[in-house]
Amino acid sequence: MIDRSKLENVILVADRGYENYNIFAHAIEKGWKFAIRVKDKNSNGIASGLNLPPNDEFDIDITQIFSRKNTKTTKNAGYKWMPVNQVFDYLPRKSDKTYELSFRIIRFPIGSNSYEIIITNLDRNIFDVKK
Repeated sequence: MIDRSKLENVILVADRGYENYNIFAHAIEKGWKFAIRVKDKNSNGIASGLNLPPNDEFDIDITQIFSRKNTKTTKNAGYKWMPVNQVFDYLPRKSDKTYELSFRIIRFPIGSNSYEIIITNLDRNIFDVKK
């Protein structure tokens, strides 16, 4: 859908069902901005697999390098393994290549002891979470 779209200057806003690296990569490659709500850091979603700060609130930049190889060398290099059963269009299943993906992850309060997490590529100078 993203690749076929002729729209420009897009901010894709999506909910938890759309949290996957393939969508993030397609939006970035298309030049789109996105803000996608993801499951909290203590769940089984993307945020749970990231090295996040222990504090309740944060706004940090993350860069992940993906590899289809699950070897000692790729693990030691800090690459995130992309299993062959997981769709990721920019890294073919038998590829020896890597793919780098950068985004912001923001965790902010929505009530007492309740938080939301958003993954985005919006510029923090324009989209300041504190505002």
